[in-house]
Amino acid sequence: MLEIFRTLCIEPSARKVQSCLDLCSRSTGRFVQLSSQWCLYQERGMLIFGKPLSQETFEYLVEVGKEYSFSQFRFGSKEIGAIPNVSSHPGTIEYIDADTVGTRLVLRTWKRGDWFKPLGMDQRKKVSDFFTNEKISLMRKRMVPILESEGSIVWVCGLRLDQRFRITPATKHVVKLEYSPLFPQ
Repeated sequence: MLEIFRTLCIEPSARKVQSCLDLCSRSTGRFVQLSSQWCLYQERGMLIFGKPLSQETFEYLVEVGKEYSFSQFRFGSKEIGAIPNVSSHPGTIEYIDADTVGTRLVLRTWKRGDWFKPLGMDQRKKVSDFFTNEKISLMRKRMVPILESEGSIVWVCGLRLDQRFRITPATKHVVKLEYSPLFPQ
């Protein structure tokens, strides 16, 4: 461990080493701040060195038909003419029924208490429970954008669409959503 500390320019101390050892028996999501530049995270039985998680939140108003580039990801949307074959697209692309979304779209960070109806379910599910079930790390869940329309979650970007915004046989207008993280997830 001391060799790792030296490599990362972390001043070693008995307290820091003991805190790291204690972290081994703690639950997922716990962490130890080792310096202003480094933390050690407990993630499902693994210890991961990483940058301190930003407590910063974001909230961006977005419009259909425009593309945006933010510090952590790119996002774009456009209305398309034909209803696509929705069974064969990557998770970074989703198609929604344009008539189900309002005029105010917001990309934002996840908040405690958020819920949605994951595609294929009629029941509400807390986003925090969804992240846990999908084994999304603490570091990653703070970076995953949430697309919201009129107070309802449309898409947990790159992960799951909300059932209420899916394409149905009655769909007449389709919006294609694209999300591209700029850093590996």
